[in-house]
Amino acid sequence: MARAPQRVTFTGSLGSALAGRLDLPAGPPRAYALFAHCFTCSKNLDDLRLAAACLRDNLSAPQLLIGHSLGGAAVLAVAADLPEVNAVVTIGAPADVGHITRLFGPQLPVIEQQGRAIVEIAGRSFTIRRELLDDLSAHSIEERVSGLHAALLVVHSPIDNTVGIDNAARIYAAARHPKSFLSIPGADHLLTRASDAVYAARVVGSWADRFLVDEHQSAPAPAPTAPVVVAETGQGTFLNHVVVGQHRFLADEPVDVGGFDAG
Repeated sequence: MARAPQRVTFTGSLGSALAGRLDLPAGPPRAYALFAHCFTCSKNLDDLRLAAACLRDNLSAPQLLIGHSLGGAAVLAVAADLPEVNAVVTIGAPADVGHITRLFGPQLPVIEQQGRAIVEIAGRSFTIRRELLDDLSAHSIEERVSGLHAALLVVHSPIDNTVGIDNAARIYAAARHPKSFLSIPGADHLLTRASDAVYAARVVGSWADRFLVDEHQSAPAPAPTAPVVVAETGQGTFLNHVVVGQHRFLADEPVDVGGFDAG
């Protein structure tokens, strides 16, 4: 169960207000992740750093970075600047920005002259800004990967016709251990098939669990010393362990009275 998404705004590198979405679980989060979506690159690398700072100042710094497509190249470029990051995941990411910009074709001059353009990738339209391309062009993605201080998971489809599987091979080869690779056979670049997206999400969650520090660790459930035992978890105001014989579950209160609604 998850709480309703929250809209988050912060000041971007150019002084304008930028918006993000905060997805929280029903209970206290173990750690925070920053996700750079595929081609939602009306932002530049400084904006990703500022998004991480917004989390750090208001909740907790992200321990996990996830980036899809150009967003994958972006998180690889900024990971070294965020010391709290313990793990990085790329999904369908290019090994260099030149590979992906070739797909923009006739729109490249428009991006250069007007600062932005709408391009069509894998059957969908995206707004691409010049700032992001300039930022990424200034970095060697493979050099950034070779100096990565965090664990890396490279996720890619072997039939990705937008960003070829050779990009994943280059990123993986450049990285130091610990590193892992996940192939998603039959998936397209955008993971539009729900089963592919769910599979990727489950594997990413299980993989990242090994590298993240639990910032809100729960107290262990009590022993069944009576027919019913209730004890605080140490998480939030109302979240409690309930032990009935050999059965254990959680009790909580709704969000509107200060709980997590996680019981």
